[in-house]
Amino acid sequence: MYVYFLRTKNKLKIGKSRNPMERMRTLQTGCPTEITFSGAIKCKSDAHAFHIEKRFHEFFAPRHKRGEWFHCTDHVLNKVWEILNQISEGEHEVKTFSALDFERLQSR
Repeated sequence: MYVYFLRTKNKLKIGKSRNPMERMRTLQTGCPTEITFSGAIKCKSDAHAFHIEKRFHEFFAPRHKRGEWFHCTDHVLNKVWEILNQISEGEHEVKTFSALDFERLQSR
């Protein structure tokens, strides 16, 4: 299970899925603007994914727009990824993937 981060213009969707790329394609069908994949966190279980997703939703709560969508600038997202990469290095239960990393993983 992954917690994924999708972008469209200045909005960020934080959700969970077993297949984030398929989820993105599904969402793109009903979205008039392009959705891009920003990254994902590989979680050790469904419960772990739920916990991680919930923490991100709480962190972004002041920027909440609708559902799992939040207002997000590049600066904020870059800070989030800095923190995630630090966590990923020190904790074996959290593995982050950039969009490029995830594409490479999917192509294997």
